[in-house]
Amino acid sequence: MSLAVSIPLPRVATDVFLPYTGLVVTLAMLFGGGGNQEWSDAVVQLAALPLLAWALFKLSPSQLGRSGQWAIVLLCGILALPLLQLIPMPPSLWSSLPGRGEIAAAYQAAGMTLPWLPLSLEPSGTWLGLLSLLPATAVFLAMLSVEQRSRRILIVLILVIVFASVLLDILQVMDGEDSALRFYAVTNRDRAVGFFANSNHNAAFLYCAIPFAAAWAIGLVQDHRQNRAIGLALLALLMVAVIIGIAVAQSRAGMALLLVAALSALLLAWRHGRDQSDRRLLYVATGVTLATLLLAFQVGFIGFMQRVEQGGIEDGRWPIAQVTARAAIANMPFGTGMGSFTPVYEKFAPRKLLLDQNRYLNHAHDDWLELWLTGGAPAIALVLGFLAWLTFSTYRWWSSGQQQGPVLDLALARAAPIVIILLLLHSVVDYPLRIPTVLVLFAMACAYLIPRRRIKDEMSARVTISHPGRY
Repeated sequence: MSLAVSIPLPRVATDVFLPYTGLVVTLAMLFGGGGNQEWSDAVVQLAALPLLAWALFKLSPSQLGRSGQWAIVLLCGILALPLLQLIPMPPSLWSSLPGRGEIAAAYQAAGMTLPWLPLSLEPSGTWLGLLSLLPATAVFLAMLSVEQRSRRILIVLILVIVFASVLLDILQVMDGEDSALRFYAVTNRDRAVGFFANSNHNAAFLYCAIPFAAAWAIGLVQDHRQNRAIGLALLALLMVAVIIGIAVAQSRAGMALLLVAALSALLLAWRHGRDQSDRRLLYVATGVTLATLLLAFQVGFIGFMQRVEQGGIEDGRWPIAQVTARAAIANMPFGTGMGSFTPVYEKFAPRKLLLDQNRYLNHAHDDWLELWLTGGAPAIALVLGFLAWLTFSTYRWWSSGQQQGPVLDLALARAAPIVIILLLLHSVVDYPLRIPTVLVLFAMACAYLIPRRRIKDEMSARVTISHPGRY
């Protein structure tokens, strides 16, 4: 005989998982555009906590395959790095680390006993950096826990919010620099920022919609249902809206990466056209891409040239990068701690450079360099591991033939690495992935690279204890 004990969970526990995931994604898109750890960021982080616990409960590693398991290992490493940087160390250990000699000398000059200190030179900033990872982590795990249909719904939600963001861009420009529709005190007053504080991050959010919209269009073109014309018209309208949004944002990097996104969408159409032996798809995609590039040039050229001629922090990127690299070398191999860029930069930067900038510098405007500075060799190892995983996953999706199932799912999976690469390129000249909204979108793209075995949604969960034996 066997003894079994079952504990059924309420059906609502599974029925509302996707709506709550959508709620967290929506909150991240609407309130996560500041990146300065204000109240809006706290709202998103608090909402993400239940989703994180819920997703961990639902997630089954056996459903992910080797690629997903490696992604989970990388995620654990990313979360562990700031935690390790916060562990207090004995004086004999931390004082021997590069860059800590002046701190130890200051304690000794004051006649104070050296305390236990963490590796991070700015522990509060490291804690805030760790908290900023919560929404993206929760959404990533949630995406791994749902079926393909639910993933598609979340992508549609992103596209709807992108369209709303463009409408807000237009209203901000029409309302002028003192518009009440700019939701952050420190923001770009002369450009459209949407739901963000910075126009560059607004542009990053918008151009990321291009690959996903192109993938959705591919799915509709190769779907023979009669109502596809409406969907294609809506996607074309979204493409035009994205171009207008980036044009009024006047982001130089955004305009350049918009062109890259458009050409990548053409490559995506070519790949699927080859799979289906459908030249019509390639012809349509070529025409749409050329029209997109022409419209982008017509709408955004004047604003783009004005931004090129402007001065400001952008002109100081190279000196900032030099200081950041020098500080990173001085603090190798363990770095200065996540969130410690500002005090470390001010320590290493020449006084003349600080006076010339005449403003608070919160990031290096080169996220690769800042990650090297604050994370050291461990961060470099994690980056190399992620790039290896990205390369393997991208090759698997793009080299494979037609999978069993809807073309749309394959197209979205192939669009995901395009979004990831666009944001990695943008990080060379800015810090889009330090903004919760963009980081959540990045996490969703990463999740789409992980195939999930198709299983039926469980209506309840049971804990069964079996004990075979005889009476």
